[in-house]
Amino acid sequence: SQDYVYELIIIDNRQLREYSITHSMGVGIRVLVNKCQGFASTNNLSWDSIQRAIDRAISAAKAMSRAGKVIDFIEKPITKTSIRSHYSINPLDIDSESKIKLVMEVNREASKFSEVKSVLTRMGSQIDTRVFVSSEGDLINVTTVAVGLSHMSIAKEGMLMERVFDQKSATAGSVSYTHLRAH
Repeated sequence: SQDYVYELIIIDNRQLREYSITHSMGVGIRVLVNKCQGFASTNNLSWDSIQRAIDRAISAAKAMSRAGKVIDFIEKPITKTSIRSHYSINPLDIDSESKIKLVMEVNREASKFSEVKSVLTRMGSQIDTRVFVSSEGDLINVTTVAVGLSHMSIAKEGMLMERVFDQKSATAGSVSYTHLRAH
């Protein structure tokens, strides 16, 4: 399964152009029939929708079996683990006004130069959690937290215009936010 949350802030020439949070969830199903695999997925987490995805995965595996698309398996120990990005504060727990203020400050600072004609600053934060469960007993949970800041300025001097772009991002939650704040 996957649970994905993405927050985006866009400041364009000292104006808030976008603030959005996208949240999506889904389940991927892999089945094995006669040493052939089939896949299906759904973002509808109702039991009926999950059952339909299972049925589609079984149908796909049977089609692969009829086509002779057999896969080799290896023996492996059962895996149970949980892996998370190291962070002290979830970036989505920081209030939106503070993040908008930070992005606005970066945008405003770049706008102070008379040669700068256009400034676009973006900040994104995401949390991506994926869980793998197998019928053999495997349970793997991976959560990745990332924060990024990008900035583009267009400057004009005389008859020449130039676009400059930079971005910083890291997988580490508030460590990244703190790092971005310090620069």
